[in-house]
Amino acid sequence: MKTKLIYFAFGFFSSLIIVGVYNYFNEEKSIKNNPYFVLNRDYNVGELGLLKKGTKLKFDKGMSEGFGRFILYLNIKGGDISKEKETDVIIPYWLNEANTNDSLK
Repeated sequence: MKTKLIYFAFGFFSSLIIVGVYNYFNEEKSIKNNPYFVLNRDYNVGELGLLKKGTKLKFDKGMSEGFGRFILYLNIKGGDISKEKETDVIIPYWLNEANTNDSLK
């Protein structure tokens, strides 16, 4: 009886591990196939402005600290911009959920 219980427990926990690993890799695969996400509410971008609900972001990387990094593509026609001398510089901006009273500054 004890042996059957040990085999059952081993099989049960093994199946949990297999299902967990399968779900982990399946989720990673689905993000790679469709890495775009849509904001479900408005977010403040520090003092820069507001990202509106419905803005599409491309998933870049999940961090071990529990947050994700996303890419926002912007199209600019004309405008007064200059090229930076540094390359591969990432400037992080933290998004905070916008209150309904917030407006662009």
